[in-house]
This record gives sequence, structure tokens and C-alpha cells, in this order.
Amino acid sequence: MKKQLFMFVVLALSTGIAFAGNPVNSIRFAHQINDWRYLDDTHIVVTKGVNKKYVLQLRDNCRLLRYSETIKLTSTNGTNRPGFDNVAYWHTFC
Repeated sequence: MKKQLFMFVVLALSTGIAFAGNPVNSIRFAHQINDWRYLDDTHIVVTKGVNKKYVLQLRDNCRLLRYSETIKLTSTNGTNRPGFDNVAYWHTFC
């Protein structure tokens, strides 16, 4: 069964990714993410390019993520996949 992140409307990693309300299986060229916003302890929104926004559902509660100024998304060959990659901050992986 493929894991997916779910988008609410708009990056350990997660159990799912969604774009424009529809679940997606991966984010290609994840290194091009240029902004992120904290939603809650288990969700963030990442922005790729000018207006492509993805909600990432994190696999763990990341309570201190709200205080982080930067994050890193791990990827394999430039693609971020749920269940394989992570959101990293302060030497912590979600």
C-alpha cells in the first residue's frame, strides 16, 4: 500500500503529500522548495516555485518544529517520497 500525505488547501517524511487538494506520491525536484510554514505538530506546507504548495503530514509529532527557522527535506535522486524521506530540523528527523 502506498503511503500518501494529504493536503488541506493550499514537507520522516510523512505518511502523505498533497498538491491542490489531491494526494500525490512524490515531489520531484524537492531541492527547489523555497519556503515552508508550520501548521501544527504533524503538518507543514512547503512551497515549490512561485505557487505550488504541498501539505506534508509528518510521521511523528514534531513539537519543536514550530520554533525552527529552517528545515531540510531529504530526497532520493531529487524526489521526495512519503515513507522514505524526512523533514529535518535541529538534528531531529520527522
